[in-house]
Amino acid sequence: VFEALWSGEQSVDEIIEKNGLKQITDTGAIEKIIDEIIAANPTQLAEYRAGKEKVFGKLVKAVSVESKLAKGDVNSPSLRAAIEKAKAANVPNDNIERAIKKGMGGESGAMEKITYEAYGPGGCALIMEALTDNRNKAAQEIKHILSKNGFELAVPGAASWGFEKNQISGEWNPKNTMQISEEDAEKLGSLIEELENNEEVQEVYTNAE
Repeated sequence: VFEALWSGEQSVDEIIEKNGLKQITDTGAIEKIIDEIIAANPTQLAEYRAGKEKVFGKLVKAVSVESKLAKGDVNSPSLRAAIEKAKAANVPNDNIERAIKKGMGGESGAMEKITYEAYGPGGCALIMEALTDNRNKAAQEIKHILSKNGFELAVPGAASWGFEKNQISGEWNPKNTMQISEEDAEKLGSLIEELENNEEVQEVYTNAE
């Protein structure tokens, strides 16, 4: 329900059907239920919206940069992959179209993609993809997050040798995976979440199962 309420892309009828509320035929009653859900969960809804805004912002930025590189050619594999990724996350089409036009107009700024590497809990490898207009800021923030969790950046190639990069989607796929303990898995989850919450970081990849 939060998804539908936040995006505004679904009508009340669609929300009703999607959430199994068809047994209530009074639309007014459904709208009242939805209002009650919002009223009863303001904090959760606010957190959900904030999280979605951050994710949408990163995805839109990626579309804009790829559009600039592809000169707006939506048939470009990298731009198409960025668009499909944004759509999969339910980014509104208007936002995607604006990002494409912004990139075509050269308004996306001097953004650059930077790959950082590290080893995390249990010795698992980490690949962190950043999209930034400030290389120093991105490096310092990623270093800080790693450091506070007891880890540090590795030299280029130290971790990436164990991955293969998809040249179209840009995703890093581990050649082999490794098992880590339950305790290390929890630490890894927290570390990845903190990294991905940083506005400079687009994606984090690991070879941990």
